[in-house]
Amino acid sequence: MKHLILILLFLIPICGFSQVPRRSYTNVGFQYIQPTDSLKNFIEGGFWGINAGTELPVFGSPIEIGFDYAWSNFDSKEKDFVLSYYQSITGQYIYNYATMRFRNSNNRALCNLRLKLFNGPFQPYIDLVGGFESYRVSSDIVTEAGGYSAATGSNFQYFDITEVYGWSAGVRISSNEKLFMDFKIQNLKSAPVNYIDLNTITIINSQSVNYTIKEITPQKFVYQVGLSYTY
Repeated sequence: MKHLILILLFLIPICGFSQVPRRSYTNVGFQYIQPTDSLKNFIEGGFWGINAGTELPVFGSPIEIGFDYAWSNFDSKEKDFVLSYYQSITGQYIYNYATMRFRNSNNRALCNLRLKLFNGPFQPYIDLVGGFESYRVSSDIVTEAGGYSAATGSNFQYFDITEVYGWSAGVRISSNEKLFMDFKIQNLKSAPVNYIDLNTITIINSQSVNYTIKEITPQKFVYQVGLSYTY
């Protein structure tokens, strides 16, 4: 009897929510990324990012397919160097200093296959995800003149791309039919990728940049809070 009651408690919500038409969703949110592999040895703690995506129902079934794009700026370093110098009439050398800034960003594009049994104001779900992510280092030079700072010379230093896969679980909660709060956690693993260790960067002759490239196999937990709009 106890097992029958549990089965009925499971089936009643599904039968009730099945009367609600299954719709498409558009999502935006904030993410907190916590590395769990060797990447955490190069950066301090986790980092923040943003994401946007969409999910589409498959023939009105509990299965959805979707696409998600995420971006985060997860590491940065600044190096001061001598940009130029000259000798004054008194024989002293006058140095003009500048700062080279390095930014490490992560772009991620994922496809997901979602199972979402409930279709009402409370919608738990689980996903299988797979796609690609890139690691990109860019730099610019900041100079000061007349009390003002200006950034110039923006350029790429390094770029690499790799596959990523994993799973996610979450829940949408709403008090109306259109707008939902979306809470999700992802566990992502990537194939090996090359990464610039920003702690090894040195500047030579005011222009040349030396650094060490290391191979890592990124793994991370992603905690996400966002909004979903259905239409």
